Amino acid sequence: MVCIIIVTHNNDSTLKFALNSLLSSELIDEIVIVDNNSTDKTKLIINEFSRKYQKLIKKIELKRNLGFPKAVNIGFKLCKNNEPYFALFNPDAIAIKGWLRELIRFMDKNDHAGIAQSLLIKPDGRYDSAGGFINKLGYPLEFKPWIDYKTLSKLKPYEIGYAKGAAVLIRTRAFFQVGGFDERYFFYYDETDLSYRMRKYGWKIYLVPSSIVVHIGLGSKIPDKELFVLYYIERNHLLFLYKNIRSRLVPALIW
Repeated sequence: MVCIIIVTHNNDSTLKFALNSLLSSELIDEIVIVDNNSTDKTKLIINEFSRKYQKLIKKIELKRNLGFPKAVNIGFKLCKNNEPYFALFNPDAIAIKGWLRELIRFMDKNDHAGIAQSLLIKPDGRYDSAGGFINKLGYPLEFKPWIDYKTLSKLKPYEIGYAKGAAVLIRTRAFFQVGGFDERYFFYYDETDLSYRMRKYGWKIYLVPSSIVVHIGLGSKIPDKELFVLYYIERNHLLFLYKNIRSRLVPALIW
């Protein structure tokens, strides 16, 4: 059984769909929702579900937005740490039947796997994420298969450079070993950094095509979102290089 961690911030337009899809999923022991001080109707939705499913759903309401990685670390402390795995799931994602079972089945058979990511598709069937890799300048690049996702879903799991946190199963032992998420990232590059550090410890990161999750991709509603995203992409790119690949920091700055 698995603990699912959901981090929310102004996700009232999608959260109900995400929670209803998880409630129909198998092998879920508990759902921990960490709300990063939402100002829309997100808290009302969380309260509604937590009252209705008291034995399944736990909630934490933060007084301010602490960012995604810190919220995950907080949520992880509420999970039962004696379980071999825990999962992250986005509030703008919808689980397809069997998604979690496929991830667990793969991880059970592959002790060297630190993270297993679901195949993420958009509502129209296009790819959102079929796995990613890090280029020589430290930028994450998404793998774009030339075949459709239904064909890809029949293929074997394959190794990737980093996992996208919208729907992933993480080995608890590996997470402890690397010290969890680096909370300095706040938003973006946090999963890239976690995957990179796990790989340095010898763990492998995989995409499991038979595990399918629809990623609506609306994200959080925040003011000046484009500037917010651009700032954290560039800031955290430099932080990632400074931490992990300093030899590429100057070339990246020049580029």
